[in-house]
Amino acid sequence: MSKLKKYLLLNLAFFIYSMVSVVGKINAVSTEIFSKEFLFLFGVQIMVMAIYSILWQFSIKGIDLTIAFAFKGVTIIWGMVFANIIFRETIKINNIIGTILIIIGVMVVTKKDE
Repeated sequence: MSKLKKYLLLNLAFFIYSMVSVVGKINAVSTEIFSKEFLFLFGVQIMVMAIYSILWQFSIKGIDLTIAFAFKGVTIIWGMVFANIIFRETIKINNIIGTILIIIGVMVVTKKDE
């Protein structure tokens, strides 16, 4: 598998990982604790984590672990996007500045690998 495909798989894994937070928030705001709906959504969270774990294992073969962990910062970006689209939360200037810093950090770490 080429390095580009591994990086794409890694980012797909982090995209899926960020869905755990989305399902968790939906569960927290819309269900009664230990209700059938709560337990179902909790099960969905566990299933999403299992899918993420499998993708993580496949994607880190041949990628330096420090680079792979640096990319984990993109989950914050996905979380911000989901918060805005799904929950209608406002994206503030501090969020944008933080996102830019994350992207710069990932680029610096990735560039060092090349």
